[in-house]
Amino acid sequence: MKKIITFLLSSLFSVNLWSDPPLFATNTITLDFTKSHSTEHFKNSGMKFTDISNSSIQSFSYQNQILRLILPNGRILKQNVELGIADAKDNELLQLTTAGVIMPHDEAYKVATKIHRNLGLATDKLDQWYLEEMDKGRNAKGYSISANERLYPRVSMAIQSSMNEKYPWVIALKISWNWRKHEDWDEDRAARENPPPPPEYATISLEPPSGNVYARKDAYRDLHEADRLLVTEKQATATLTPLPKSELTSISKKDTDNESLPDDNQRTLIPIYFLAALGIAGIGSFIYFYIQRNRHK
Repeated sequence: MKKIITFLLSSLFSVNLWSDPPLFATNTITLDFTKSHSTEHFKNSGMKFTDISNSSIQSFSYQNQILRLILPNGRILKQNVELGIADAKDNELLQLTTAGVIMPHDEAYKVATKIHRNLGLATDKLDQWYLEEMDKGRNAKGYSISANERLYPRVSMAIQSSMNEKYPWVIALKISWNWRKHEDWDEDRAARENPPPPPEYATISLEPPSGNVYARKDAYRDLHEADRLLVTEKQATATLTPLPKSELTSISKKDTDNESLPDDNQRTLIPIYFLAALGIAGIGSFIYFYIQRNRHK
């Protein structure tokens, strides 16, 4: 457990929320779960992963991978995964958890709608969530749903907070083979009994439908510009105040470039960096606590 927590913290805080979108691996990793969900199948897929296993369970983490997940009876899900974890025991996967890219409210709703169609789920609760949480930014409540007994393996989806004001959502998936009500299920039975998806939603992408790629730093760009303008205004006002001759020499040596923030004004950026750290922690906490809460169900 200590090894898992240590890895998650180091991985999460290595991401710069003031940066451009993450660079994903150029190749797509296909995980075909129609015949097997063995650990060897996962390891031999070409996935770049880190072993964070402990004495009781095998765990593998992966970052910035493009996944193509093939599920029994014709379901294919594609996702650019920023951070994910796979748990296994006795050479079989127990669950696979992913967290994708950030996106605005409208796009998260559209992606979630496609997932509902793919899994054969009604969208009435999702439609209600969309209207109730619109324009709430980071204060909006998330949304989650599972296909439960309709499908093997069990597929769960969550619209999870990214702690980002402008692009508040991340689409997260959890595929489980160890659900207590699926003890007598396997891939052969799933091929016979899983209901097929609607043809138009058999293969879906979990990326923003607009095709836009969103950067976390965009949410803080306006705040940074406002802070810069405030500094400029203060500097302009200061020139109207006569200064003692003793200070003229020291001022001439200072950098007068308006783009450079004085030390006192740098402090105004501290809340922004703090929120950025919360954004990373928000994604990581979902993956860790969501797995722990459901591991033995």
